[in-house]
Amino acid sequence: METKKSIMITLQNTNMFTKIKYLITFLLLTSLATSAQTLKFEGTTNKKFDGNQIIIYNQSGLHDSAVIKDGRFVFNVPFKEPGLFMFYSQLESKNKGGYIPFGILVTEVGTININADAENFANSKVTGSKENDLYKNFADKNGEAQQKIMDELSQKYGKEFLMNRNPDTASAKYKQLIQDYQDLSDANEKVQLEDLKQFIQTNPETFTSVFILNRYASTIDLTELESLYTSLSPKYKDTKTGKSILTQIEARKITAIGKTAPDFSLPDTSGKVVKLSDFRGSYVLVDFWASWCGPCRAENPNLVKAYSKYKDKGFNVLGVSLDRAGKKDAWLAAIHKDGLAWTQVSDLKFWDNEVAVLYGIKAIPTNLLLDPQGKIIAKDLRGDALNQKLAELFNK
Repeated sequence: METKKSIMITLQNTNMFTKIKYLITFLLLTSLATSAQTLKFEGTTNKKFDGNQIIIYNQSGLHDSAVIKDGRFVFNVPFKEPGLFMFYSQLESKNKGGYIPFGILVTEVGTININADAENFANSKVTGSKENDLYKNFADKNGEAQQKIMDELSQKYGKEFLMNRNPDTASAKYKQLIQDYQDLSDANEKVQLEDLKQFIQTNPETFTSVFILNRYASTIDLTELESLYTSLSPKYKDTKTGKSILTQIEARKITAIGKTAPDFSLPDTSGKVVKLSDFRGSYVLVDFWASWCGPCRAENPNLVKAYSKYKDKGFNVLGVSLDRAGKKDAWLAAIHKDGLAWTQVSDLKFWDNEVAVLYGIKAIPTNLLLDPQGKIIAKDLRGDALNQKLAELFNK
């Protein structure tokens, strides 16, 4: 039997639990408000650009735009962790038929000021991020080296040929251009590596060192990469960028020459799932490429010749495309145009392609040659190097 006293106790308990519930809700909302940090970009530019859009994006899924009004534009964006925020002007993209993204490296919440040139965003000035100043100094030096390469190629081949957006990738001239670019870039990479080592030694506590090392990780000798990673401060190693370096190190270890290539499965052009292990018993070249990759398309005629010459002797090719979502038609058209008669697979996830992530692929074209047991026996064989290796294997 419920008495008046028991009813009073019940009401008191109910009130107490209601207060606790509201307290928990308040603390939860407070916690969410605290964790949802906002980063502000304040931009100024010439008022003659009013009405044009500025676009911001990053690799974490952010994509937004702001209209210039009274010579100003503002972005308030969520800040989760240090990273690079990319900008471009819709006006510049329209005038030039494309754009080169303007990056700003940010490591903490606050206000970043941009004095923007909407016609040439590369001329914009940024204040409010000390780490971006470090990054810009390093990037500018690299940019000057890249411009020197482009100037040299432009002088040799002509600017019109160099800037052609639809080149004949099978022509001898285009192939020589790609070879010259590769030779000049390889020489430049050696200088860049020394600059990178010096930068990290001078700035081991910065996120900029982590960010730049991640960018260059795929081009650095594995032992050197591990040494540079170890020298970094632990402060930023737990960021997405820091973890990416470690992922690449692990991928490099499991895909080293002499290792059995990790098995994988992806859908082919018809949607049928294909496994790498299906190719056991043959020498197979796992070729990472994409329809949008000029150097990849330039190399395809060499692969076609090699495949035609050795396919009846136990040689096969498995193409892994890094084409984008919604671009399957472009992928299929490139396969048809380039005459790629071997198996092609892709999940159409661009650089997030599951196999590319597993294998630590950060640049294309890239390939691995496997023996009939699935062991990796060579990497990055292109042109004459591929032909020489196959002749060594099959013309004994």
